[in-house]
Amino acid sequence: FGEEDMIKGSGRSIESYNMFEALYEVKDIFVKFGGHHMAAGMSLEKNRLDEFRNRLNMNSKLCEEDFVQKVWIDIALPFSYLNLDFVRELEKLEPFGNKNEKPKFARKDIKILSKKVLGKNKNVVKMLLEDTDGTVVEGIYFGDGEEFFEDIKERKEIDIIYYPDINEYNGRESLQIVISNYR
Repeated sequence: FGEEDMIKGSGRSIESYNMFEALYEVKDIFVKFGGHHMAAGMSLEKNRLDEFRNRLNMNSKLCEEDFVQKVWIDIALPFSYLNLDFVRELEKLEPFGNKNEKPKFARKDIKILSKKVLGKNKNVVKMLLEDTDGTVVEGIYFGDGEEFFEDIKERKEIDIIYYPDINEYNGRESLQIVISNYR
């Protein structure tokens, strides 16, 4: 086979699908391939492309739930543990970035006491939230505020992933939580 009869490809995977294992099951199709569970590259003869697709799809055990993005948290942390000193201790872990992410905390069944959309671009939602033990904190969501508000407007409770922060306004500091994910 000449080079014009060959095709090359590469792929990136999702956490719930071991791409290397799936390709290994059909390795007889490839001229060469390599990679790891999250990414791979391969080359094969053009005339085997349909066979490759069919066999890969037949072997796949993926279901709808596998495509739901998973968010990993560090701990389920009640609001009653939060205060300005705690936030200052977390600040000692900075700078945050790709290799040093902010810790992610979670709570379920949080009561939404009030909510409003803010910002010129309507990209902020400010809320008053109550934990299951009665502790109340101010919460803030940055992103598509109108969409978020629409998602939660009829709801009395919400599950959240958050990061505690210090809100500085008019020379005063107060505790707030920044919501990164919700359901």
